[in-house]
Amino acid sequence: MKITHITIIGIIFLSILWFTTFSTLVLTFGAVFFLALWLNTFNYLSGKNFLLDIWHYYSTTSRSLQFWDDYCEANQNKSDVIISLSTIPSRISEIIPTLKSLLSQKRAPKKIHLYVPQLSMREQVGYDIPKEIEGLKCLEIIRTKKDWGPSTKFIPAVETLSPDQKILVVDDDNMYPRVMLGDFDKASDEKPDWIVASSGWRVPEDLVDRDTTFWTNVKLQAPAPVPTTRVNDFYEIDIVQGYSGFLIKPRFFCLQELTNYPDEPVALKFVDDVWISAHAQVSKYVFPSNRFCYTPFWKLDFFKSNSLASINNHGKELDEDRNNSIALRYFKEKWNR
Repeated sequence: MKITHITIIGIIFLSILWFTTFSTLVLTFGAVFFLALWLNTFNYLSGKNFLLDIWHYYSTTSRSLQFWDDYCEANQNKSDVIISLSTIPSRISEIIPTLKSLLSQKRAPKKIHLYVPQLSMREQVGYDIPKEIEGLKCLEIIRTKKDWGPSTKFIPAVETLSPDQKILVVDDDNMYPRVMLGDFDKASDEKPDWIVASSGWRVPEDLVDRDTTFWTNVKLQAPAPVPTTRVNDFYEIDIVQGYSGFLIKPRFFCLQELTNYPDEPVALKFVDDVWISAHAQVSKYVFPSNRFCYTPFWKLDFFKSNSLASINNHGKELDEDRNNSIALRYFKEKWNR
């Protein structure tokens, strides 16, 4: 067979086309593989679920607050858990997504208590309460005379509710999956004399709080936080983490001690997780679950700008000078080291 120039050009063209197609397939497969690897690593180490969290956020926030309040009120799968949280003036207009996530729980709360002081200790201004969150059936806004700082989300509840009342303490800047309350309620029923938490950490031997690194996260080395998705059984901790939620009962505390803040060190007023953990008279455990809370990544900058972490770690060159570290040393006899 006579091979012409046209035949050779055709063979070259087909070879290039095949190589290009093959290379594209390899690159596409590689990109998909590494994306899947990144997502799985992110989900595993953070406790979050990137894709499910995005779906949950939009499916929850696309409905009105009134819709979810009606849903919560009509929900026959009702628990005896009161959800407790507080906020600050600069955030109160931004908490509606969080409230929607709490009202949309598959197992409904008995009530949601939003504790709002008359005057913010941190920001030294009053609160302009959005009309949208007033008059709801499942949400009660409770004005308090005293601002306990970040501890306002649990001290007024412990003061006023019955000794055995289940109180689920959460933060104002997170979204909570719809199964969260049901998982907490189940864990508390299994361990009625424990504080159960969605995440927490153990105090290190040297009583110093540090940033979590990749390897301390992988090895769950103190003080790396341990999320509910990383444990297969109840996991004992020293410090509960309020942002992800923890369930308490007033009888777990001596109210006089819980409300007795010393003048020094001032750092104690800003480390509510360490404060409540040190005053707990019962054990604290992270329970196993498949879902964890999250903050939408496009809102991280706003919430970080006025977060407690920005106060507790601001200007601290040494880990030993962090507010958490100061509090750990102050309560050094309280930890299971």
